[in-house]
Amino acid sequence: MSEQIEQIEREELKREHPEINEEPAEGGTGACVKKYSLALRRGDFGDADLLFAWRNDPLVRNNSFHHESVRWEEHVQWYKALLEDRTRFQYILTADRNALREPQSEAQEAERGTEPDDESGAIGSAHEPIPETKTGEAAVSLIHRVPVGQIRIAVEDEKAEIGYSIAEEYRGKGFGTAILYLLEQHLIATKEAKADELIGRVIPANRASQNAFLRNGYVQKAKTEQYIEFHKALLGRL
Repeated sequence: MSEQIEQIEREELKREHPEINEEPAEGGTGACVKKYSLALRRGDFGDADLLFAWRNDPLVRNNSFHHESVRWEEHVQWYKALLEDRTRFQYILTADRNALREPQSEAQEAERGTEPDDESGAIGSAHEPIPETKTGEAAVSLIHRVPVGQIRIAVEDEKAEIGYSIAEEYRGKGFGTAILYLLEQHLIATKEAKADELIGRVIPANRASQNAFLRNGYVQKAKTEQYIEFHKALLGRL
């Protein structure tokens, strides 16, 4: 009976918000994941400066429940505590560097000539971890991967609350929908977090994030002036 109720609620949401029926620009979650070779990895302290920049991004601050910018010292203290906390998990979404490149016109390609590709020169933004201590295949793998977003969960009473963001230059490609999908698949495969329910809270003005949750089969369970709350069973045990 509960499944029938959830299905009715989902259909009502689709009628109220027809835009959720639209697939991301890249042709759907699976196509987006495949096209950009998207993958999640566990975050470590080497990601501190990257996450610091993303936390202070103006749109991220505007879409969060705490709009204040974060000072570096506060961020470091917070991130160290997160990494030591067995109930919180940080993940980084990465994509293949070559797949992210915009298609070049024939004139642009001719102008480039035989110049070396990006991976043989600069490694990326100042906030991207540079694999100086890696050798062989590990170094090559890191050079070819670009961090494009982050997602973290906090687990309490077998419920995992989600917070995520996509880097400014990679928004509008369906990565928000994809990162939620990959998180679910990762948690099912690894069972590293003791959770059977996923929860996301989104401010009412953030329609893009609402759509990302809805496209992944989350159900709206609550709505207030401050947030809209979405739930989804992990392993079908809601």
